[in-house]
Amino acid sequence: GIVFVMFYAFSIHYMLPVVFFGGAILLSVLTSALSKKVKVIQKNIVSETNALAGSTTESLRNIELVKSLGLTGQEIGRLNNNTYKILALELKKYTSNIRLVSRNPKKVNETDELLPIDVSDLTQIEKAIDGSEVVYVVIGFEYKLRVWQNTWPAFLAETIRACKKHHSKLVFFDNVYMYDQSAIPFMTESAPIHAPSKKGKVRQQLHEMIIREVENNSLNALIARAADFYGPDNKSSALNMMVIDKFMQGKKAQAFGDIHKLHTYTYTPDAAKATALLGNTSDAYNQVWHVPTTKEKLTNL
Repeated sequence: GIVFVMFYAFSIHYMLPVVFFGGAILLSVLTSALSKKVKVIQKNIVSETNALAGSTTESLRNIELVKSLGLTGQEIGRLNNNTYKILALELKKYTSNIRLVSRNPKKVNETDELLPIDVSDLTQIEKAIDGSEVVYVVIGFEYKLRVWQNTWPAFLAETIRACKKHHSKLVFFDNVYMYDQSAIPFMTESAPIHAPSKKGKVRQQLHEMIIREVENNSLNALIARAADFYGPDNKSSALNMMVIDKFMQGKKAQAFGDIHKLHTYTYTPDAAKATALLGNTSDAYNQVWHVPTTKEKLTNL
């Protein structure tokens, strides 16, 4: 068929086959170039989407959680403005001596002590911890590997140093990034630690820093870990944005990862009460705890 077309086109004008094959080659080159560009764009979209999801999850783990945390008179590191209203629900159960630390802290209770600092300036960490019986580290840094590598170890090292100097207990609120893949699906406090990701390796480093001090009897500390969150006032959680909000809009739910895999969720008030209770229980220290999570066997949705 092609040979016939070539001869027929040549019989009409000798340039027609040249134009035909030249156009075909040009079209092939353009298609290949556009295909590569589309792949690059798709890769960027996936990368940005994953970063957003990770940022949402990490913010939820380290900041939104404390909207319902009842943490003692003691110390709370860098909370956002919306945090304080719900914090007050639990704070009064343990102490009236509460120090709220952030860039622009606001009182929840009349007796609250406010301490505005920038924790990126490590010289201010000791001022935040001085006089605190218990220090709760619930801070969240930007969800970027380089930021984590450059910021987390230095921040925690200074926090540990200040806690040791002022004889303060440390409660470190954590995620589950550092566990070995073999820990799935039966993840417990005794699961092997061997982070499969680069961000997980940062979290593993933080775990090791705390446990090393505990084993040396130089620091009273505990680590409380939680899964992804759901609960009241968590409008920015991944579950809310990708599932609940979508359903409310009459749209299909979205999910990251395999929706057929079981996925545990933590109810924020439960995590709050558990962390507050742990921080105020003397024999809870010097070990790792998992805060309560759903007993229902849910999928990734």
